[in-house]
Amino acid sequence: MTATCTPRRSYLLVGFLTSALTVLMLLGGCDTVSTDPESEVVVEAYLIAEEPLPQVRLTQSVPATERFTPRDAAVRGADVAIQRLNADGTVEATYPYEETTPGVYQPVDASPSVSPRTRYRLNVQTSDGTDVRAETTVPDTITVLDVANTDVIYQGPEQPQFTIRPAQGTDRTNTYAFAVTSKLDFETLSEEELAEELTPFYADAYDPEEQQIAEFKRGASPLINEDSFTFNDDGTITLDVPWIGFAFYGANTVAINAPDENYYDLIRTQTTQQGGLAPGEIPNVIDRVEGGTGIFGSLSRTGATITIERPPGF
Repeated sequence: MTATCTPRRSYLLVGFLTSALTVLMLLGGCDTVSTDPESEVVVEAYLIAEEPLPQVRLTQSVPATERFTPRDAAVRGADVAIQRLNADGTVEATYPYEETTPGVYQPVDASPSVSPRTRYRLNVQTSDGTDVRAETTVPDTITVLDVANTDVIYQGPEQPQFTIRPAQGTDRTNTYAFAVTSKLDFETLSEEELAEELTPFYADAYDPEEQQIAEFKRGASPLINEDSFTFNDDGTITLDVPWIGFAFYGANTVAINAPDENYYDLIRTQTTQQGGLAPGEIPNVIDRVEGGTGIFGSLSRTGATITIERPPGF
């Protein structure tokens, strides 16, 4: 198989990874020439602290040269469960799942919420007997102490800022990322009307013949590490929301996310693959799924509404 490494959008946002992940995991590290690897079960699930148990999506990986369709790639009839673990690794609770649409599994009991600073295990057995397993430790919750500049001019002197208390209970350097969702009415506004609300960077990038404008509704910042923090005397940190996250003027929901190790590794290696390295220098995507591939990750998040105004003359 001859594979070409092409730029990919950032898939930080929960629930928007499926097609890219299914191809990306099979493609691996973007060698220019390689033989077709064996197809694998691709897991996609994200536990979010203090939110209900998530859906689990199971697909079969496909070669990068083949068209991906979720229904055709769906893994049907699997036994799926998520377990909450004690500190010593023993099972505290088991939550069975059922298939609700092809390849998509939902918890039978939707009432339990995800506990922060707790380890969870995903167990999957497919109809052909393949066992897939993964574990994640849910990050601590994020405490937002202040949100400054919630109504600002795009790329003006005042930038939206979050002041937070850093998450506890992690050995890794604190890392965050912002996810931005436009609150424009995509159901009633036309593509032309929505295009008029694009900020300059995205207005230049938008090609109506090649893209649907709804692709820009949700965006994400790169991972933000301590080099970009402002450390305050009281032990809190302040983070600027990057302008690149705002595709549209108007009101936007801005979430600040703290990813676990699994999600962090996926994002940073995917970002490296998008970074223009020469073939042969691009590392494989890091995943921590036994018996398959994909992402069983977790995060904590909180957010606020930020309104972006047009600069004078726009």
